[in-house]
Amino acid sequence: MQRRLYRAVLKAGKEQEAIEKLMKAKPKLEKLVDNRNIEYPSLFRFGNQVFLYFEFSNLEAHPDNIFIEASEYLEPWPSFEGFRQWVLMHDIFHYQLPQNPEEWRRKTKVERPVGRVIRLKPKMIASYIFYHNQYQEEKPCDGDKFGIIGIHEDLLFFYCEEPTYQEKPSYAGMLSTKNTPSNWGELMGKHFKAWANMKNAEDNWRAAEVIFTTYTMDM
Repeated sequence: MQRRLYRAVLKAGKEQEAIEKLMKAKPKLEKLVDNRNIEYPSLFRFGNQVFLYFEFSNLEAHPDNIFIEASEYLEPWPSFEGFRQWVLMHDIFHYQLPQNPEEWRRKTKVERPVGRVIRLKPKMIASYIFYHNQYQEEKPCDGDKFGIIGIHEDLLFFYCEEPTYQEKPSYAGMLSTKNTPSNWGELMGKHFKAWANMKNAEDNWRAAEVIFTTYTMDM
């Protein structure tokens, strides 16, 4: 079982048309879910940004092929391979690592997916990744089983599900040390770039709107 987070940007002045075109892909996603090509896809929006989460255990689907109708409404991203519209957000933190498809099946009903966005101070990116890798390898399964943080440039996207679900670890992390800081919240607060209209430190993580989601029921 593998997990993917993707990021795309809506073209200025065409945001509403872009959302309408993205919505047209829902039947295609439902078919992919019915055929077990992908599982638990959810599409989120934050301002002019859109984020896609899904899981797969066989051949990987790519959002370029899923959201074809929306392609002209998304900004292109440059890369060594040329321009693309959906960029992969790399997994820099997860509470739990999938061991196999059966182990990863939801054991309780998922009421809704949750997406949150935050920005890092560029000089603190390496520090943030270091501490989070240390945390996940020292204390696997320490939080929501399906919680995961992806990064692209200085932007983080956190995906989780409600209600949260936690279970005892079925595997050992890569570290046997116990160096995860006890003042975690205070330390992490130093890594974040403040939003222009931020009222307090707790306002750092911003909620992303769920555009649509398609769930399979494993139970």
